Parts: sequence; structure tokens; C-alpha cells
Amino acid sequence: MKIGIDITTLGGIRGPGRVTRDLVRSLSLMATGDRFFLYTPVEPPPLTLPGNFILRRVPLRRGVPWLNFSLPLSAIRDRVDVMLFPANDCWLLPFRKTVVIILDIAQRTHLRRDLRPLDRLQNDLQLAMLPLSASRVVAISEYTARQVLALKPSLAGRVSVAHCGLNPAFNDKVPAEQSMARYILFVSGFDKRKNVGNLLEAFRLLREKGRREKLLLKGVVEPGIGYYQDVPAMVRECGLEEAVEVDSVHTDDERLAALYKNAAMLVVPSFIEGFGLPVLEAMACGCPVACSNAASLPEVGGDAALYFDPNDPEQMASVMDRILDEPGLRQSMIDKGFENVKRFSWDKMAGELLEMLHSAGGRRQGKAGR
Repeated sequence: MKIGIDITTLGGIRGPGRVTRDLVRSLSLMATGDRFFLYTPVEPPPLTLPGNFILRRVPLRRGVPWLNFSLPLSAIRDRVDVMLFPANDCWLLPFRKTVVIILDIAQRTHLRRDLRPLDRLQNDLQLAMLPLSASRVVAISEYTARQVLALKPSLAGRVSVAHCGLNPAFNDKVPAEQSMARYILFVSGFDKRKNVGNLLEAFRLLREKGRREKLLLKGVVEPGIGYYQDVPAMVRECGLEEAVEVDSVHTDDERLAALYKNAAMLVVPSFIEGFGLPVLEAMACGCPVACSNAASLPEVGGDAALYFDPNDPEQMASVMDRILDEPGLRQSMIDKGFENVKRFSWDKMAGELLEMLHSAGGRRQGKAGR
């Protein structure tokens, strides 16, 4: 079978890029007789792929829609049987049998008003046309699946769940750096749904109690997008400049793993998450996780995280204080975290996805790659 994959996001540093990279990596390691055509309008990062993976650079052309003209034209020429879109965006018409992975629906709901008008229109059109364009929809959590079906009930029977996995760079063999002072860690983007404001208020309450740990905000800013917040200004408004470090410089996985390993805890205060990869990454590195009880996060964190109401900074501070104050609790969370991450695997997700691609493309077969 010929399978096309839109890898436009492959070089990205946030969730869509991570999902695309790890899925392509896992699919490339599976013994399959399929041929994979990887389409991108930009030069991708270096890839080591087997001979049945073919890279197609489909250039952007001024005035020509890439997603709805250049890409389908190339896929039709290659005679692909089924097309995979791994990061939300999808063509508007069923040019080929189509499988779409929905990472989250925040831009179509909670963040919609903050989008640029053209981006809002594109999102609205994609959502409106999804029942026509998609043969199958794959959500990365049960929470995301429920959200998709609430918006588009006509997709009932076509929505499946396949959980994300864990990149092997995140593991308990990462060396600890004893010279580093303990700190509380936040890893995510700096957009509104990540709830940095309430985290800063909770941290301020900890400092008032006499806690001397620092807070490291490791985040991403995308200039020009309305829902991203000016986090350095928020820190200054709280008077926490001496206690909070804001780091928006891209960090590779090895360095990020070391940050998890050396942290007192990871705090994930989000209002909305489609999955929550940092939860797994931290647990795999032996870092306890204090986590919002909203959206997909309890589904991912299981019984290994300690939860709080994201709207309640006092409760958030209390949970963080417990982890800092109770060594036994902290060690128990670390042990449970190591067990929890065993539930998730990119290879498992890739195998489930390959079955869906084969089904959508017309092939019936047993479980692949497992």
C-alpha cells in the first residue's frame, strides 16, 4: 500500500513536531511492505529512513494553496492509497482516503478569538469539512475524542483513540547534576491555556511561606499570535524577578531530560491539554509531577501525579508544598511515575495507526508491527 504523510510540522519544537517526528521514526522501524511518501513544503531536518520511505519536497508557490492544491496534486501523481495528517491540519476535500490525528481542539474553541482572521477561517473550514474529508479521525486522548465528537457528532463511529508515546531520550539513566540547586520546573508554551498566571500566584504563596526554591519557566513564544502571553512582564508584575527564570531558548531532548532529572518537580497547571507529553517525559526521568486535574491530564498522569484545581492557586501551592516537604511522598510519586510511563509507547501508537491506515485504504490484515 502507498501511504502519504504530511510532515510539514516535523521540524517544530512543540507538540505537533514531536508527534510527527516520533511517529515517523516508529513507522520507519516497523517491518511492513508499504511505501511511505513524506510530503513537506520546507526543508526537513536530517532524516535516516529505510528505502521504502520517499521524501517529497513540494515547494510553496505564491498564490497557490499548498494544503489544498499542491499537496493533493503530488499525492495523486504518486497514486497514494491513503493520506495521513499527523498534526490537526487537513485538506478540505477527500482527494484520497484520509486519516487525521487531532492533537487538541483548543484553537477551534478556547483560543479561537485570539487567532488571526485568516487562521480562524482556515480552522473553521477544516472543522466544518472534517466529516467529508476524513475517513478516520484519531484522537490522542479520550478527552480529545469527546471534544471532537461534541463539536462534530456526525463523526460518530469514525473516531478512535491512540495515545502518544515516550521518546527514548527521556529515561531514568539521565545523569543528575548535583551542583544544580533544586528548582520547580514548568515546560510548555506560554499561551493562555497553560495557566502561567495562576502558577506564578501559587509560587508567590510558596515564597511567602519561606520556600527558597526557584521556579524555572521553560517555554515557547510565537510572536504575532494573540494568545501567547508576555511571561517576563507577568513575572515582573508579581515582583518575582529574583526567584523566577524565564527561558524561551530551544533546548534539545538530552538537555531537557537533564532539566527534568534535576528538578524538585514538574508543575503542569494547564486549563486545556490534548495529551500532555511533559507529564510522561518528567516521570520517565524520575521527576514527580504536580498536575492540573483538567482535560486529558488525569488520563495521562494516572495515579502517579498529584492533582490540583487549575483555578485555585492556593490548592496548587499546597500540592507543591507537600511534594517539597514530604520525601516519602516524593519517592512514592517517582516510583509510580516509572510504572505509569510503561502504559505509553510510540511503537504501540504507530502499530494502531498503521492498522487504521490499512483499513481506510482498503486493506484488511492482522496487527502490524506488534
